[in-house]
Amino acid sequence: MKRLLLKRREVLALGLGVLLDRVVTAQDRPEQAKPSPLRYTDERTYDVEHRIDVNPSGNRLDSFEIWLPLPFDDYRQTITRLKVEPRVPVVRDKSGMAQVARVLYPTRPNRGRPILSLRATYRVACRAVTPNLEMLARDRTIDYRKDKTYKLFTRPEKKLNLDDPRIQRVAQKCRGKGRTPLQIARAAYDWIAEHTRYQLIDGFGGAAYCLENGHGECGDYAALFMALCRSAGVPARPASGYWADKTDGWHCWAEMMLPSGHWLPMDPQMGDSNRWSRAHYFGGVDNRRVALCKTYDVDLKVSGGRHTADFLQTGAWWWTGQKPASDDTRPRATFHIQGTPVTV
Repeated sequence: MKRLLLKRREVLALGLGVLLDRVVTAQDRPEQAKPSPLRYTDERTYDVEHRIDVNPSGNRLDSFEIWLPLPFDDYRQTITRLKVEPRVPVVRDKSGMAQVARVLYPTRPNRGRPILSLRATYRVACRAVTPNLEMLARDRTIDYRKDKTYKLFTRPEKKLNLDDPRIQRVAQKCRGKGRTPLQIARAAYDWIAEHTRYQLIDGFGGAAYCLENGHGECGDYAALFMALCRSAGVPARPASGYWADKTDGWHCWAEMMLPSGHWLPMDPQMGDSNRWSRAHYFGGVDNRRVALCKTYDVDLKVSGGRHTADFLQTGAWWWTGQKPASDDTRPRATFHIQGTPVTV
């Protein structure tokens, strides 16, 4: 297992490679040389310190393991000056859509006092995305169903419930309202806005939960949007992370892939607010969010087996043995974003 090195060329190599950047071509980057249906503007830079202070809080733990999610480059964010202290292994999800710095302690920690601080610092440049929907609508639709990326982002995942008959029925309605992937995605987006309301729930419900109950959190909105898109043959993926300029924590949105190879971001939960938001967040996002994960089935091969998680929408993942620890044994994770501490 390779260890994290701090030279610039090796830090850049921490990006997630072909699976995430396969469609990040010259036409997608901010310095595009020709007119593009997507504009990347208003770049804003944030200096982030992400620190985990581990304290077993008096609990008897035979072993423990923590993950610190690390960000990556994509079409709307660029990571520089990435540094992890102490030096620990970096483990990637088997699909390449998430990565974590990982610490394993196989013996029982001293109870009642902190025994570890794991710290990642980096600079992230975030760009707003503004779509030209008229130009996108004029793009020649090609058949991309044989593309490997298409197959990857139309596959089943646990919380997407693609085999649920209710998901399939709504997806069929969305497919009937559009001939192109963009039109199908718009039908799915509008259906969610009309039938779903935001409500905090205990954990992550997923697509079927959100459809059945008519409510959910941002991750559930994104899961339902992805499920409707994938069931209708439109590739889609999540983007989970945090607000870089606020103190209210974590957020999840979605992206769908056009036949041209562009990723079109959208935020069905934010789009549910009002008429302006519905129009704005279909294809447009701000420069205030940082993505840490782009899959709902995080699967990491670690010593002693595999660990899985629904997705990385939290500051730290904390394990005892092969099971996630309960809330009362989780470590405290703290962000310092441009000097502002944010406890999450």
